[in-house]
Amino acid sequence: MEVIKHWIDQSDVYLLILGGRYGSIDQETGKSYTHLEYEYALEKEIPIFSCVLRDPDKRAMNKGDINKYLERDNFTKYQDFKKLVTSKMVRFWETSKDIEKSIILTLKDFERCEKIIGWMRGGQQTDSSLIEEKAKLTKKNKELEELLKRERSLYNQKLTKIQSQQKELEQSYQIKINQLQQQLTEAEGQIRKIAEIKDNLQYRSYTIENEVHKQLSKKESQINQLQETIQQLQSSVQKNTTKDVEFTEKIELKSEKGIDYTKLRDLLAAGKWKEADQQTTNVMLKVMGKTTWWSVEISDIDNFPCDDLQTIDQLWVNYSNGKFGFSVQKKIYVDKLGGMKDYNQEIWHEFCDQVGWRKGGNYVSYENLSFELSDITSIGHLPSWGVGREFGGCLGVGCKVSSFAQRLVTCRI
Repeated sequence: MEVIKHWIDQSDVYLLILGGRYGSIDQETGKSYTHLEYEYALEKEIPIFSCVLRDPDKRAMNKGDINKYLERDNFTKYQDFKKLVTSKMVRFWETSKDIEKSIILTLKDFERCEKIIGWMRGGQQTDSSLIEEKAKLTKKNKELEELLKRERSLYNQKLTKIQSQQKELEQSYQIKINQLQQQLTEAEGQIRKIAEIKDNLQYRSYTIENEVHKQLSKKESQINQLQETIQQLQSSVQKNTTKDVEFTEKIELKSEKGIDYTKLRDLLAAGKWKEADQQTTNVMLKVMGKTTWWSVEISDIDNFPCDDLQTIDQLWVNYSNGKFGFSVQKKIYVDKLGGMKDYNQEIWHEFCDQVGWRKGGNYVSYENLSFELSDITSIGHLPSWGVGREFGGCLGVGCKVSSFAQRLVTCRI
């Protein structure tokens, strides 16, 4: 026990894998050494995580040796110990693969704890090169922020200039339209006068009547020309008043996996939202080396390259004017609803309701999603992550979106 206590004192985290046996007994206390270890770790307030076998009876039957895998001699002590363990933070396992996943996921959580030293033993010395590197990165970050500030200022100046020019053009066209409408009114008045003359001169000879017809036809031709000119000017005004100001900051199509995002960019620029959504699924699966969402593992999501996530998100946010994109969805799922990496069905359903993936308590099929950018389209509606094409709960897209949300937080997107 002295050796065991020394090891625990030198540890950051105490990890217990509890199977179906109680373990060797310390004659002095009557408790197993594992039980004593656990209580000592509690006493020292060391962070504890336990992987507990869910069904010892089932595992013993599968192994074919009940006495070897199931506690017989100290069953009550085992049950008391298991009750103590499960009152703390645990993950349950049924196969050795479950143990591996549980440890990886939990150690990821412990990594974020600033009190845990990790491998920084041996004097706790800080590498001066890391300090220098941090200073360089801080300086570089400040320079980039200043550059971004200047670029945004330049963008705002150009945008203001374009808007001013557009307003002047609209005013100029409106003046021309008013002038033409006045001419049209005058021409219509002349037509009415000519028609009156025609009525008054019907008793006159055919020659006079024919001349009136010629004048009338000439004026009608002038009116048609004026109306066509007005329509052309109105069409030109409409184009200039409805056309979006195209001044988009350049997006670098970065990819750690060498993925070409040109097609995705062109589809989004053309407003082909459904094709862009399907292309997003294709490139994401290609980055992870998968062919379907069903084959994607949590580890694939945890290791998804940040550069690729940022490129895809920037394209969606840019061309949807901030309505679509991963970062938009993260603000709802994480910042607004408090979603974490671990799947929470209530939060998942609330998220699907807010982005329009569920209506009336039912998931919307993929074909019935809204692939358009309009005032009635829900914020964060796209990309769809394949919702509607696959089961939405924790066995399908739900858990994976939760993991992607955590990945977005990690990548600071």
